[in-house]
Amino acid sequence: MRAALMTSNDVRESVRQKIGSRSLDKVAAAILERNGEVSVIRKEQ
Repeated sequence: MRAALMTSNDVRESVRQKIGSRSLDKVAAAILERNGEVSVIRKEQ
């Protein structure tokens, strides 16, 4: 995350925008794509 100049707050913001959750409990992975966007993968239930 340091190399990409991202903070944990940036990741949380992406999660809120992508899946509408304030918690990271529902997230299996957050991936920084080459284009700078963060892809969020939900945990299977």
